[in-house]
Order: sequence, then C-alpha cells, then structure tokens
Amino acid sequence: MTAQDALMDLNMRGLVVPLFYFLFILATKFDFCIGHSPKALCREGGALLSFKKGVHDPSNRLSSWVGEECCNWEGFLCHNTTGHVLQLKLRSDVYDPTALPLGGNISSSLLDLKHLQYLDLSYNDFGSINIPKFFEYLDMTNVNLSKASNWLQVMNKLHSLSVLLLSSCELLAIDPLPHVNFSSVLILDLSENYFISSSFDWFVDRSSLTTLNLRSSNIHDQIPSHLRNMSSLRFLDLSNNYFASPIPDWLFHMTTLEHLDLRSNVFQGKLPNDIGNLSSITNLDLSDNALEGDILRYLGNLCAFQVSKFSHRRQGKSVEFLNLRGNKLSGSFPDTLGECRCLKDLDLGENWLSG
Repeated sequence: MTAQDALMDLNMRGLVVPLFYFLFILATKFDFCIGHSPKALCREGGALLSFKKGVHDPSNRLSSWVGEECCNWEGFLCHNTTGHVLQLKLRSDVYDPTALPLGGNISSSLLDLKHLQYLDLSYNDFGSINIPKFFEYLDMTNVNLSKASNWLQVMNKLHSLSVLLLSSCELLAIDPLPHVNFSSVLILDLSENYFISSSFDWFVDRSSLTTLNLRSSNIHDQIPSHLRNMSSLRFLDLSNNYFASPIPDWLFHMTTLEHLDLRSNVFQGKLPNDIGNLSSITNLDLSDNALEGDILRYLGNLCAFQVSKFSHRRQGKSVEFLNLRGNKLSGSFPDTLGECRCLKDLDLGENWLSG
C-alpha cells in the first residue's frame, strides 16, 4: 500500500464519510443543485464575473460563465433555495491535453462569496492568493505559490478550514505564527515542496489534526518535537527528507498512529524498545535509513505486544504493511513473525540478517 493509498483510505474513513454524510443531511433538508438551478438565481454572479476577468483561460473553460444564473455555470454547486454559491471546482484535468490550466490572479472578489465552503483550484497556475474565510476545503495542489511569501498568514485567516492541500506548490518557507487561528484543520498536506526554512511552532496546539503529510519537503535536522502534541494524529508521512538523528522515543508513544512513513531519511542508531507501543499501527515504513540493532527484538515487540496487549480492543487488528529494507539491522529471521497475524506485506531486504 502506497502512502497516497493509505492517505486516501484514512481520509475516506476519518473525514470524507462524515463530510458526505453532512452534505447528504443538508441536501435532504435544504436541497442542493449542481450545474443548474431552475428555482434560484445566483446571488454572487457579479463577484464571479470579476474573478473571471482576472483569469487567463486559454482553453475557454469558463465559456459557460454568461447570463444571470451562475448555478448553470461550469464548476459550481449552489444552494437551491437561496442561490448562494457553496462550492467552486476549477481543478485542471492533467490527463486532458486540450484542457490547459487557468492562469492569472485569484481576484479579491472571491472574498464576497460569504457562503463558499469548498474551493478546488488545483493544477492551475495562479500568481496570488485571495481566499474567502468561510469554507472548509481548499485544494491548491500543484499551484505555483512561490511568490506568495505570506501564504501561511493567509491560511491562518481561514477559521473554518478542515482540509488544506498544498502539495507541490513550490513553497519555500514556513514562517512562525504569533497566533494560530485555523485550529479546525484535520488534514494538512504540505508534501513535495522545497522548504529552505521552516518553523513548526504553530504545530503546538494542533491536537485536532488527523493527517499530516510532509513528504519530500527538504526538511532537515530532527523531527519537530511539537508533533508529540497531536493527540489525534492517525497518518504521518515524513519520508524523503533529511532527518539525521535517532528516531525520538516519544514518536512511538503516539498510540493513535495508523500510518507512519519515515523512509528515505538519514535516521540512525537503534530503534527504541517503545516501538511496541504503536498499538494502532497498520502501515509502518522505516526503509532506507541507517537503523541498527537486533531485528528479532524489534519485531517481537511490535507484533507480540500488539496481539497480547491490544487484541481485545482492536479486534485482532495488527500491523499489515512493514518495510525495514535498506538498514543495518542484524540477527536471524525472527520466529515472532507468526504473531503478526494480519501481516500482508513484509520487506526486510538489504539488511545484515542471517539464518
């Protein structure tokens, strides 16, 4: 299972299902419409046309944006009674060579969309950020934000945000925040960026976060200690960075973790005995580091401890995917693997094993 698959799985189980349930209840009570609305005129047509003026649209994707009923326009979901715009989806189709990405600037007129909850501008090429404060989902994956030096300050104004996806946005810095406002974020993806400088002080009070993806983001030194305060975290991906230290003991006391990916760093030294405390873990990838020690002890702690101590609470669920390839682990092939009853995928290659 890849990190993306696991992320999708956790998102679906941890957030998307409740969101769809929420939308279903709203639709039942208030009646949404997608694409067209015979009952209501769009209330924010003027703001949207102002937004369109600042957009470079080489494929004419916004050609339907004419007339008064903007709920007929491409990419909208409106409230069928009030006519307010609730969702705006302008994701560029990377698999369609004729659908060129939108460009230009994100107009401040979007700030007039007071009821917007969901905004997807991913895989486009906008040069500035003016984002409404009132929505819950923002996906700007692959949007070049290298010139938006204030990106974190802008995001900090989004009090209702639950999902923030900023993967591959060419972000260069994570600046300190004197006060954190976007405390409702559950899923945060900052992967595939190139942080020259980074401050994770604003992680201190993020106890509600369930998913954090910092994969391939040029992060150095040690795992930020503030992560230990994320008491709800289930998915953590720190792979393909430059962490060059022993893995801290406290990481293995985050008992809510289901997916932990630390592969392709420079972690060294021995694994802590506390690895067995990962009582909820199903996917663990520590491959391509410089970890040392007796593999028998590590796997014995991870498998036997889970089964004996937690099977009554976890209904026999245990580690399913385990990758320790490319380290300096020694010892003989462990008999304790038989205690990993749910193990589906195991990779111990390129270690110093015997027997």
